[in-house]
Amino acid sequence: MNGLALKVTFNDGGAAWAGALGFDGPCFDATMRANVAGTRRGRWCSTEGNPCHAYVGRGCQGPRPVGEVCNESRLFRSHPWLFGGGGYHSGPKVGEWMPIRRASKGDLIVLTTVPPGMAASERVIFGCYRLGEPLTEPHPELGYYLQSDGTLEVKLNDDEATALPFWRFYTNQDGSKLWGSGLHRYLSEGQTAAILGAMARQMGERPERGRILEVLADRACWNQP
Repeated sequence: MNGLALKVTFNDGGAAWAGALGFDGPCFDATMRANVAGTRRGRWCSTEGNPCHAYVGRGCQGPRPVGEVCNESRLFRSHPWLFGGGGYHSGPKVGEWMPIRRASKGDLIVLTTVPPGMAASERVIFGCYRLGEPLTEPHPELGYYLQSDGTLEVKLNDDEATALPFWRFYTNQDGSKLWGSGLHRYLSEGQTAAILGAMARQMGERPERGRILEVLADRACWNQP
């Protein structure tokens, strides 16, 4: 089992309080402002024409965005979970959907983000899911989205995620701890197994922990003996 880490803009939609991990609806106003026009600008969030950008442009007055306005707002609202593959925002392919060429059924999708008050070098892992069949053609609204197969879906709470820095498991060639461009990073089997093991250690006796341990013990999931 290989892995695919995703760069996910922070979202606190559906959370009990602003600034907590949400990913279930549009963000709280403060987070939306930071994502649209602040220091934590998201690529989609800061693009003119979307409902969140328009709402912030009105000074957060009038009707709020509702429903599944972006990948982040639908992530944990969808059943099974899914996340869009994104598109090109510049260059000769601007406006086209971006394919993810090396994703395979059964891979582990690792969800990463930078919570408020943390630096880009402190990016955390806040969940994962096992990938179903990758798309060969883009969805007209979501592109080459990555959908769970429903067999493993793990959402960490805020404390658990803070204890799992992404850069503990992934190293850039230049040694930096900055993501830079692109939505995803490919993970080796070793990195994938290390992430799953660390998740299990953080989760106590939650039911999902048992499923993680089953996957780690299932040699059919891994190419290495």
